[in-house]
Amino acid sequence: MDTLNDLERLEQARQLIDDGKAKAALKILNALYKADEDNRDVIDAVVDALEAAELWSKARTVLLRALSRQPQVPELWIRLAYVFLAEDDQSSSTQAIEKALVANPNHPQLMLERARLAAGRGEREVMHQTLDAAMAAQPDNRVALFIERADLYQSLALTPSEDEAQIKDALGMSCAVVPMQRALRDLAAAIALDPDSWRLHVKRAEVHKRLQEFDAAIEDYDRALACLDEEGESMRAFIEQEREGCGNGGRNEREALANSMREAMKSADGGELNFDDHLANNLVDALAGQYAEGNDMLGLLEEVSDDPNEALALSMAQDILKNAREPFADYQPVAQSDFSAAARAYCAKAEKALSGRGFVTLGDFEPVGLRQVIGKRALVRLFLSQDRQVCAAAYRYTPLKPGFWVWLILVVLRQWRHHHIVELESATRDGRFLVTNNTGKLNPFIDSGASIDILALPPGTGFESLIDAHLARMSAAGGDWADYQDTDGVLAYQEQLRLSKNAYRESIGFVSDAELHTMLGKQYDKFAPKIKKYLQLLTRANASSTSN
Repeated sequence: MDTLNDLERLEQARQLIDDGKAKAALKILNALYKADEDNRDVIDAVVDALEAAELWSKARTVLLRALSRQPQVPELWIRLAYVFLAEDDQSSSTQAIEKALVANPNHPQLMLERARLAAGRGEREVMHQTLDAAMAAQPDNRVALFIERADLYQSLALTPSEDEAQIKDALGMSCAVVPMQRALRDLAAAIALDPDSWRLHVKRAEVHKRLQEFDAAIEDYDRALACLDEEGESMRAFIEQEREGCGNGGRNEREALANSMREAMKSADGGELNFDDHLANNLVDALAGQYAEGNDMLGLLEEVSDDPNEALALSMAQDILKNAREPFADYQPVAQSDFSAAARAYCAKAEKALSGRGFVTLGDFEPVGLRQVIGKRALVRLFLSQDRQVCAAAYRYTPLKPGFWVWLILVVLRQWRHHHIVELESATRDGRFLVTNNTGKLNPFIDSGASIDILALPPGTGFESLIDAHLARMSAAGGDWADYQDTDGVLAYQEQLRLSKNAYRESIGFVSDAELHTMLGKQYDKFAPKIKKYLQLLTRANASSTSN
């Protein structure tokens, strides 16, 4: 596949996959695949299309054929393992990774996948020994691997067997003691290698809290506070709050119980949340807020009762509050190889277009602080214009099935496609922001106050049109545009934008009636009164937990 025509057809197929037209993409890819069955780019695209169409058996056939000709390629084995998992065949998934390791001993990603699969089967020792071997093979990566194993142990602890020692929190939730203790050992080993990492101390403090070792947790929080760097200063208030919650043996009346309730919420760190997880998390968070403020927690439960519409309205109200109190994003550099081929392809496409207009690529990042909010990991590529007055972010968002935060899609729009988003931002030196993106009606919260001017163009708007529109708006607006300078400057202005947006949302009561109409459409009369009712209840309960 060396001709320009073939490359264009491959790119056309990838675009169709991104647009949710997998079967149309397969019509193009079949010819390319027959012409060159060994071409990795074509194989990846074919499997992407088959996975998007949920044609798992055909995806498996393509990968098995490719592996019969290229058995040494670890990435093909990993993709095959995930296809087996999608078919709920954990045994075959495990066998695929084991075969791959025969051909590629000590391959970093293969060893990591083997450990994760072992943890999924509850085989703790296999998981532990596999990561021991990975550390021996990759001594420079030991900190990350210790963290990975600690996270796996914590996941295992949440499903204790009946015959192992357990500990219960204030809500009666149990976790296995031994896996949590092993997580502590791994975090201690990571801290020994990187003693000045405040994030590691916070992680270990959280494990101590789960084990109700509150004095030890306080010690780690103190160390984290002492280690905070400039970037981490924004987390100081949060860490101090967590430390305070550990006082008096972790049982500071209602607040301690409310914190324990929130800690029991399912985390997105280990993978995607589904819609049921999300509804449950929102209910627990609402109950915790009621209890913390001395309100009637059982009364809220009775209000929701077993009515699914009430439960959905409560969850919508919670999501409106999360949008209005958006947490610190905590952008962290990441390797793009940790994300899907489709996410990488879209970022590459955005980079090609933006670089043609003079933008410089700043790197790949994940907003770790938003992982729980969006329910999954997200790859974000950041860019900066030559004059350093425009920053851009490109990312691919796939709604979880069914729905998740984009519950309005579930209820109203019925859209299940992938969303490709580019956002251009500029700031004035006096604190005003100009934002141009292609989110269209995907985000109903466009009004962000006088200091933030957002233009949401239709989702299909091309890169060139977005850039032209943003530059035209800058020219029309005038103003003393700020110089972003570098990545740190971009992230600093992002934080200013977040704080400004949050303050405006708080000032209008979190959501306007017009936005509810946009979100709910024909469902407005059915859901809007319920949502407003729960917003009143929840804001009274959560008045002390407003995002700073």
